[in-house]
Amino acid sequence: MKRRDFLLITGCCSSLTLLSGCIDDITEFNSNPGEVKTDIIDQKEYSLKNFDNYSIEESIKISNNNQDLIIRSWFTTYTKETDNTIKSNTNTISSIYNIFTTPSANIANKELNPVFYEDISDLTKRLEDSLQDFEIEVHDKIEKYNLTNKNIEKTIKVEKFNATFKFMNYGMNIDSYIYRSQFKFDNDLILLLGGHINNVNEEDTINKMIENTYTKPIEDLNIYNNL
Repeated sequence: MKRRDFLLITGCCSSLTLLSGCIDDITEFNSNPGEVKTDIIDQKEYSLKNFDNYSIEESIKISNNNQDLIIRSWFTTYTKETDNTIKSNTNTISSIYNIFTTPSANIANKELNPVFYEDISDLTKRLEDSLQDFEIEVHDKIEKYNLTNKNIEKTIKVEKFNATFKFMNYGMNIDSYIYRSQFKFDNDLILLLGGHINNVNEEDTINKMIENTYTKPIEDLNIYNNL
């Protein structure tokens, strides 16, 4: 089977018999992780902060039978630190860029992956969980524009928001910007979330990272091979 065909951990039902009532099976959906081209990360002085996967377990009813799902997604988080952002002689996060990849869990033309329906506050909460003593509060949308992702060679929409970065260990809040974009590739949904405090000039860099984000099987990623 291909990577995103139904993987039945117990039992031997196909996707067709699944719809007709095969029970007591676990259907697993997996996504490929994402990364940004290495030369951009190095040139712009970002570093890998987090690279990890996590699972969501769902139970649904199909033809009055319960079906258990496991949805496996990936987080890739880059950060850039700047001197004296908060406190003299202290390096703190001034910019972030996160790639969240999650599979399309589709049965009977119904999307079952709850991540598909999350709003920006849900996404920022997931990002906060991968960082320490750091929170993001998103405010109003201030701009919407188009970029071309070079991997899929398609135009994608980017939304820009006013935001606040909260540095909990310093008790400081700093006005910031958040950028959100998403696109589909090979049955994965790629959710991109970038941001920076407003006294650093990182918008062009984040746009370039959005344009050069791609997904691959984990063994083919530069990140994985450099761990």
